[in-house]
Amino acid sequence: MTEETSGNPKPQAKHVMGAAALLRRARHNPKAARHVQNIAKAAATGHPGAVLAQAAIAEARKQQRQQPPPQPPPLPPHVRSAAFPSWARGAA
Repeated sequence: MTEETSGNPKPQAKHVMGAAALLRRARHNPKAARHVQNIAKAAATGHPGAVLAQAAIAEARKQQRQQPPPQPPPLPPHVRSAAFPSWARGAA
């Protein structure tokens, strides 16, 4: 039996990447969040494509939890900017 027909779907990398993109959109877009809910409902009824999509979403969520949150970039040292270099030196 192959992985596709064994009843325990294993999503490919492209499916996981698409699910991760959908989850990112779902944070701010109600329509994308509705897609995630519809996939869960269809997977609960046993739709084979939705079961695979649900597995991809679960894998994407697992990968998101494993990654640490991104650190903000370090602040550059304070640089005094001026419209003209002579103004920065104090000559006026």
